[in-house]
Amino acid sequence: MRREKTKLAPRERLVLLGLSQGKTRKQVASEMGISGNTLKQYLMRAYRFLGAVNLVDAVLKMRERES
Repeated sequence: MRREKTKLAPRERLVLLGLSQGKTRKQVASEMGISGNTLKQYLMRAYRFLGAVNLVDAVLKMRERES
């Protein structure tokens, strides 16, 4: 499945949302049924896609794109 060029993949978005709610990476990975390494890959892809340097920057840019 190819992603639209203007949207995060749904799993990448879920990772950012979970972490922005104060959950740990381990908690988010467990809730999503994925490994910590897979979560890290989703997170890095989201940062790259958004041009973000950290979690706060990524969440702000994600919300900006969604509004």
